[in-house]
Amino acid sequence: MDLGEGLRMAIARLTNATIIDSKTIKEFNKALQKTLLSADVEVQLVFSLTKTIEEKALKSKPPKGLPQRDYITNIVYEELVKLMGGSYTPELKPKRIILAGLYGSGKTTTAAKLAKFYQDRGFSAGLICCDVSRPAAYEQLETLAKQANVAFFGIKGESDAAKIAKEGVKRFQAKR
Repeated sequence: MDLGEGLRMAIARLTNATIIDSKTIKEFNKALQKTLLSADVEVQLVFSLTKTIEEKALKSKPPKGLPQRDYITNIVYEELVKLMGGSYTPELKPKRIILAGLYGSGKTTTAAKLAKFYQDRGFSAGLICCDVSRPAAYEQLETLAKQANVAFFGIKGESDAAKIAKEGVKRFQAKR
């Protein structure tokens, strides 16, 4: 379960509760803690966040006309925004980005989205397939590159990822 899905499920349990009392808030906080910890959020930060949510939810009353569940959902939202920061704008300058991580963590899709993001902002973007172990990695990245309308490079059947990366960088530099 990813972070977004976990947050949605925890909030859905809260908003679907018949009665919102301290037990409901504690159950919600346990679900929130489990979700955040599984997303590698620092333990102390998670406990601090859920403690703040619990205190605000139990000690304050919603404004007139606002249902309690909406009020508590708003508290959760505001605390998560404080935790994550208001907004983030990446520095837009030419760069090479390497994505590495566990199988199934979304690197291939993220790579295509990043390439499209930079290309839409006027940068030259290309994808180099260096995944030499996953059988359909080449085809998947090639398809995503076509969908995003960005350049693609890979050497099908090559087992040396470093060689593919070097050749791809050379190829894309030559096209500038």
